[in-house]
Amino acid sequence: MATAWKRGKNPEYILEIAKNIPNIKIKMVGIWLEQAYREEFEVLRKEKNLINQIEIVGEVTEDELSNAYSRAMVVLQTNDDRGFGMPALEAAGRGTTFIIPKGQGVCKLFENNKDGYYTKEKDTKKIVKLLKEIMGNPEKATSMGATAWNKVKENYSWEKHAIALSDEIIQITK
Repeated sequence: MATAWKRGKNPEYILEIAKNIPNIKIKMVGIWLEQAYREEFEVLRKEKNLINQIEIVGEVTEDELSNAYSRAMVVLQTNDDRGFGMPALEAAGRGTTFIIPKGQGVCKLFENNKDGYYTKEKDTKKIVKLLKEIMGNPEKATSMGATAWNKVKENYSWEKHAIALSDEIIQITK
């Protein structure tokens, strides 16, 4: 999981997921915008005896984030803030599949059940089922990550973006 952790992102929800999958290892990457909120979360994590399942990594560099995505079996986003869903695109760009709330902008770039999975926000039953399926079948996770990576490589590289911008500028200036 990777985001800027703040109130409204509901990191507490991941405690529910971890409780349902005792052998899961979750890394929470990203800055905590409010230190007191991080401390509250750490207390909850300890109270629910999930310290060994959930690691709070904190803020990382772009290279460290890229490395984390490439080592992950799956990237999980549980909060449906109706943004673009950049973590899914970044994960796909590193060959990693994802589980995200349906409706993120990035959902238009990928195919559900082929490149990654789309769920309803906080659909614990489905999210747990998908995580268990991925954990039980790493080859499927690798295959899905590869198809997502191919889409990124073919359509969403910086080079492709630069060419599209250049073409647009040429059209505007004609």
